[in-house]
Amino acid sequence: MPADGDRALEAAVRIVQSRWASPLSGIVGAAALLPGGELVAAASRVAGPALFAHAEAELLNRIDEAGRLNDLPAARIASTLSPCLRGSKSRQGRACAERLVAHDIAEIVVGHIDPTQPPLDEYRRIGLNVILTGNERLRLICDRLAGIFDVYGERVNTEIGTIKERVGEGIFMV
Repeated sequence: MPADGDRALEAAVRIVQSRWASPLSGIVGAAALLPGGELVAAASRVAGPALFAHAEAELLNRIDEAGRLNDLPAARIASTLSPCLRGSKSRQGRACAERLVAHDIAEIVVGHIDPTQPPLDEYRRIGLNVILTGNERLRLICDRLAGIFDVYGERVNTEIGTIKERVGEGIFMV
């Protein structure tokens, strides 16, 4: 199963990289490896002034549009950043971790554990096991992406295009 999680995480990184030049696309990616081998990926995106549609919510929307929600319990889900569990000023709607659990997803592979979110025990309490990838290359890229939040803080919500331009695509080079 770790290889499937890394395959999904690789797709999550690739979707962020492929949309790097877009000022409307964020810096978090999520992907699902569905039964049968189909990969579906999504990136966070600007949803309004200082609002983002989080990558996990966008992923669930894409899977729903494809008519594959029933496949989610058997899918392998991954995200470049652990999903939100508590309040986020930039998010619309309920927490992404709660949304995943509502779709019978019990596990997610991540490239970086968000230190602004609760401890992993709180995820397990709601029924979601968060697993940090063992793939060092993917973890390094995800750490770099998450580091953008550390450096730019709340400005990520309003200046994402300028920030990505300043950071550059070298962030994906390992």
